[in-house]
This record gives sequence, C-alpha cells and structure tokens, in this order.
Amino acid sequence: MRSARTWITNKQSHVYMSHKPVLGKISDEATAKDFAYTLLPSERQLLYDELKKTMEEKENTQDATPPSTAQLVTAFQCGFWPFIGFGFFDNCIMILAGDLIEYEFGQILHISTMAAAALGNLVSDVCGMWLAVRVESLCRRFGIHMPHLTSTQLEMRKTKIVMASGRVIGITIGCIIGMAPLLFS
Repeated sequence: MRSARTWITNKQSHVYMSHKPVLGKISDEATAKDFAYTLLPSERQLLYDELKKTMEEKENTQDATPPSTAQLVTAFQCGFWPFIGFGFFDNCIMILAGDLIEYEFGQILHISTMAAAALGNLVSDVCGMWLAVRVESLCRRFGIHMPHLTSTQLEMRKTKIVMASGRVIGITIGCIIGMAPLLFS
C-alpha cells in the first residue's frame, strides 16, 4: 500500500499514519488531503509543479490543436505494452495458482474446480498489485513514455479512444499469451 511505504520512510512524522491511501477519483477536499499526505515531500513538490504547469497551460491554450499521428501512436503504445505484461502475468499466475490449489487442496478442502479457479484469481490479483509497478517501470526502461500532450489534447475524444484501444488490445494479447501454461497441462 502506498501509505505504508510512506509511513515506513517517514517515521518522524505521525501525520502519515492517520491518512488512508486514495483509490479512485479525488472528488472532495478530504480525499485530496488524504492523497496529499500519502506522498513523500519530493513527490508533493513534483505534483505541485506539474499541476501548476497544467493550470498555466490551460489558461494559455485557447484553441486546441489535435495531437499528431506520432503522438497518438506513442499514446497507443503507452497503453498497449504495459497491458500485454499485465494480461500475461494475470492469466499465467491465475492458471498456475488455480491448478496448484485444485491439485493440492481440492480434495482436502472439498472445493470445486471453479472455487480453485476463483482462489487462483485471488492470488493472481494480489500478485498483479505488486507486478503492476514493475511492469510499468520496465516499460519506462525500454523508452515507452507518454507523449507530451496538453491537458486539452488528453481530454480529446480521439486521444481517449486511442489510449483505451491500446489497453484493450494489449490486455487481450497478454491474456492469450498468458494461457501458455494450458499447453503443458
């Protein structure tokens, strides 16, 4: 969890312990405050600087130029490649864990194949929480970075469709590749 890491690295401050991590949208002041307190001071400064730039950019941008084809291709890839990794690990771990649970504990616990699959999915989801950061980090190492788009360009329908398409196609391919353990069972 984000707040646990922050608490461990900032033991001198007791503020961190009282704030919970933010999951989902920030829609009110309390949620914004909780989110701010889960960040390290250096992360807060980075976020502040970026928010300031975004606000200034919005004020200075009267007409929005659509993103170039190259920017859209890069935006597509930013969703595509990480989601191949997520899909692969999710399916692969789910199949292996479900199979192991059914084989080792199925008769002892008197659980069905579907129950073992559901428990395998639980294991896969927990591992996915940890692996998500690693997959994104690996993608950045390979040079997959979000293109420099204005906030207006990011909000354009075309950009949202391209980014969502990259994620959907990526996770589909990743899940298919992640079924590889089925070839050996």
